[in-house]
Amino acid sequence: MTIGRGLGALAGASFVVSWITPAAHAEGDLVGGTLYGWQAALFALSALFGSSFGDGLLFNVWMALSATTNLLFLGAALLWWWSSSVVRARLAVALTLATICNSGWMLIPDVWRDLRVGYFLWLGAFAMAATAAWSEWAPGRESNPAPSA
Repeated sequence: MTIGRGLGALAGASFVVSWITPAAHAEGDLVGGTLYGWQAALFALSALFGSSFGDGLLFNVWMALSATTNLLFLGAALLWWWSSSVVRARLAVALTLATICNSGWMLIPDVWRDLRVGYFLWLGAFAMAATAAWSEWAPGRESNPAPSA
């Protein structure tokens, strides 16, 4: 097993665990004020279905985009094994951009204090998957062998 594949497997495990661990503390009707990973994803996806959180259109679009990166993660896990070098390169870029997008939650002063272990496992899963994708993808590996000296 290569380092990239091992890191990819660790990313997958981290992603799964992040869905069942506390992702944030939230006030309201939630049990004990805890928002688990799966609840956080549903909450963020609600921006796609007309829920507005009073923080402006750009915030709602970003929140929905962050939630949909979960589909990217799942799709990347499936596509990686049956794709060409070109698709793998695009997946590496997409996972890197998803990691950047998802790290934005730490930049919101009222939110970052409430983040819990599930969020960091989730964000770490994206970072590990992006790193694994870059380490496994080599430009031109399939079509352009390295020139010999």
